Amino acid sequence: MKSSRRRELEKRREKKQKLQKISDYCKQHVIPWLEIYRELKRNKASFKLEYLASSLDQPLDFLEETLITLLNNEEADLISGIISTSELPVHHSMEKYFPSRQQLRYVPGNTSVTFGSDSIKMVQKAVKELRISKEELCFVCYPIFTPVIFMSVGEMVKQCSVLFEPQESVAILSKDYTWIIFKSLEDEWIWIRRNSMK
Repeated sequence: MKSSRRRELEKRREKKQKLQKISDYCKQHVIPWLEIYRELKRNKASFKLEYLASSLDQPLDFLEETLITLLNNEEADLISGIISTSELPVHHSMEKYFPSRQQLRYVPGNTSVTFGSDSIKMVQKAVKELRISKEELCFVCYPIFTPVIFMSVGEMVKQCSVLFEPQESVAILSKDYTWIIFKSLEDEWIWIRRNSMK
């Protein structure tokens, strides 16, 4: 076999492997989030996509190519939410300003934990105790999913049955990262202001 042909086959194999790696990543960290997105759309919720995913260590065009095959036609505009960076900015800032107390899973701060399965009641309690205005803007972030959305606190409270429904951890963060409301997979709730952390 000619060396040029061998190189061509090797390049194809490498591309196929990269696309498979990206596809697996998207199926785990992007696609499950779409159920939340679709439900918010059905509810006519007011929100913006901050980003869908980051190219991380993979070529941007490979990520776009993969997502186009995984999204339906009505969701194709989400591709514009791909950012070309080596990290997910909101996730990174969340971990920087509210470091995890555990190594195996993200649980922020050193404050006491409250248990509760009624998301609406817990969110309302957190908003009241943190003295957050309903007009304030916040990020909605899932530590295991890459997409992040942006909405008012009032809209987040209205949509919390959708936002807190998945069997995943959820973090609501102020735009300037001064506070966090966090619910773990195990219905552990933490809300804290950054200036009150030790």
